[in-house]
Amino acid sequence: MRHRLSDFIGPEAYKVQIHTYHSFGSFLLQEHRPDLKNSIDELERFTLIRDIQSKLKITDPLRGEYWTKDIIGAISNLKAAALDADDIDKIINRNKQDNAKIYSAIELDLEGISKKYPANIPHYQGILEALKDFVDNASTYITDRVEPLANIYYRSLGDILLKYDGETSIASDLRKWRDKYFEKDENNHYIFSDSVANAKLADLAFIMREYSKIMTEQGLYDYDDMILMAIEELKNNDDKRYNAQERFQYILLDEYQDTNDAQSQLVAQLTDNPSNEGRPNIMAVGDDDQAIYGFQGANSSNFFEFDAKYHPKHILLSKNYRSSAEILELAHNVIEQGEDRFCAAPNVNIDKNITFWICLL
Repeated sequence: MRHRLSDFIGPEAYKVQIHTYHSFGSFLLQEHRPDLKNSIDELERFTLIRDIQSKLKITDPLRGEYWTKDIIGAISNLKAAALDADDIDKIINRNKQDNAKIYSAIELDLEGISKKYPANIPHYQGILEALKDFVDNASTYITDRVEPLANIYYRSLGDILLKYDGETSIASDLRKWRDKYFEKDENNHYIFSDSVANAKLADLAFIMREYSKIMTEQGLYDYDDMILMAIEELKNNDDKRYNAQERFQYILLDEYQDTNDAQSQLVAQLTDNPSNEGRPNIMAVGDDDQAIYGFQGANSSNFFEFDAKYHPKHILLSKNYRSSAEILELAHNVIEQGEDRFCAAPNVNIDKNITFWICLL
């Protein structure tokens, strides 16, 4: 990257800071957290998590050692979404409260969903209608990124019922939906099957809290902490934040479609200076149709949030030098069927009709 930059601007390229998000976080931590000793490797993290699991009760669902890898993955995903143990507690409490209210509203129709298909359709429709009263918009999410369960119930059931036309059978889909979210109690009545899920979340919150405590006590950090701890340093210390904002006044973000929530928050700490008046010197380069790192917490909706936050000018790079015209046409016909594309948003409306070019050197 630096060699390519030097081709454009010469020796000045060696004065430019070039980082991945994690290396930039590490760079900030080296400056501001001399108390930190080392980052831990995968084996050390596995051993530490396993030790914490042993502190759980024998009846706790995440005590078994076969959960260790899943727990490590879950912690990484939570950190990528900038969520912590306190957020998990909020999710558990909100889920319990919401399910209790929802159950009261759908209890009668729940008794009818065990009827033979399609006699049970009206009862599923009744459940959907009742759920509508519990659907929340983004302003009342549990956290910035976590939807209430009512939204998930409503959307998933609604998608199934939309397919019902009197001829196409949706019996299997309805049965899968029912079995995913409900179970029968000792009286053979359907109830929410959330007790195990909430118990697992409670275990995860305990493990994550203990893990963070031990890491702090020993002056250690892991790969995901490089970003989160850098965010905390800037967020909680005005002098450090203003200093970083003064040093990094021009920011270019590449492959923005692969950015996760924590990385977006780190960028926000560098740009949220009142002197910018909401228009910092920042450019994001990316393609929401190429978002491939969802498994690492990447969220293509970051395009929409970047647009709403910074009101940038949109520039389309429409010349393709890598693929033939036939491949471009085929790819365009497939990808334009995608939903929630940034280029098709009402306030964006970019025509991503890429053209084939040959570069002769």
